[in-house]
Amino acid sequence: MKPEDSVFTLCPNRRCAGRRWQLLTHFVAVMDIDGLGEKQVSNFMEHGWVVEAGDFYRLHERAADLIALDGFGETSANKLFEAIEASKAQSFGLVLFAIGIEEVGYVTGRALAQQFRSVSALLDADVDALQETPGVGPKMATKIFDQLADPAMRSLIDDLVSLGLTFEEEGPPPGEGPLAGQTFVLTGTLPDLTREQASALIMAAGGKVTGSVSKNTSYLVAGESAGSKLVKAQSLGVPILDEAGLLELLPDA
Repeated sequence: MKPEDSVFTLCPNRRCAGRRWQLLTHFVAVMDIDGLGEKQVSNFMEHGWVVEAGDFYRLHERAADLIALDGFGETSANKLFEAIEASKAQSFGLVLFAIGIEEVGYVTGRALAQQFRSVSALLDADVDALQETPGVGPKMATKIFDQLADPAMRSLIDDLVSLGLTFEEEGPPPGEGPLAGQTFVLTGTLPDLTREQASALIMAAGGKVTGSVSKNTSYLVAGESAGSKLVKAQSLGVPILDEAGLLELLPDA
């Protein structure tokens, strides 16, 4: 199936082998699990050890089998188990990105986490409530709602909750904090902060991060190789900050 306005062909069934591999490799990449790459995911799938993302957190139960694989020994297996366990500390927004909800990238995952604060509130949200999230329009809200209502997605989330991954948001809710009421857009490469780190700092201070520049944007944070967003911000008279300027707005940064 090729979604409307997409150049990619997408299998609508999350359980087909090709899409499952994509979802699993996406999950370990977003969750930054050191030692798990495409080769390892393929290997674990072939052995039937990993079917859904939650199975990565049960691999320690197969320690003897894992150690017997080529390229693994006791030390490397233990390091992998430690990295998998450490990934449970990743933020709610990052987990929402990792589980493969179409339309939900890093920025939208963070925005949903900040807006709803817990996965139970997110799962209870209807399309209108989802649209209240910064950067989420009617079409996106409908796609997100439909995917979150899917029994397979609900089962995956329930499993990851039971395994101890983060499904609650920390920091001030929307409207609170020194950057409350201010909306930021990030573009280009910053000197020291990744875009994800900069977004986290802004949201932790009560600000909002969206993906597109508009007349309602409070600041554009621009790094090296900023492109069309910088041009649009300049045309709209949106204030432009570099990394140092952003940090000046963050009292604890």
